Amino acid sequence: MFRVTNAYPEFWGGKRSIEQCIRRWKKDIRFSLSCFGKPGHLLVRYENLVSRTPEVLKEVCTFLGVDYVESMIEKHKFAAERVILPHQDWVKDAMLDIKINLRGRTGDVVFDPLERDKIKRELKDTERELDLILPVL
Repeated sequence: MFRVTNAYPEFWGGKRSIEQCIRRWKKDIRFSLSCFGKPGHLLVRYENLVSRTPEVLKEVCTFLGVDYVESMIEKHKFAAERVILPHQDWVKDAMLDIKINLRGRTGDVVFDPLERDKIKRELKDTERELDLILPVL
């Protein structure tokens, strides 16, 4: 959110500070956790999607009532190309391989070490809540 709102403020109603992004992340995680286990809701940890892609994708497909096809993993890039609008540069990373990446699209570090430490400190309790309900496997 920080990177995209600062790179494309005109599409996001302005830039967001790190603090604003942290508050939003906490709010969104708590809302997501409040929906855990309710009908029509499936929570997926991105870390689990990365480390266990076929298994997690099968779970998502089952939840959605669609058949899992192994080619979904490789062909997600082509599907993304069809739905991303030309001005939506911030979502073009959806065409990249599924992986954990702490770097921006250009390879520049998004946050410096002090900012990363601050973010980790601020999110520690929220991460703990998330880990209790939906652990990284």
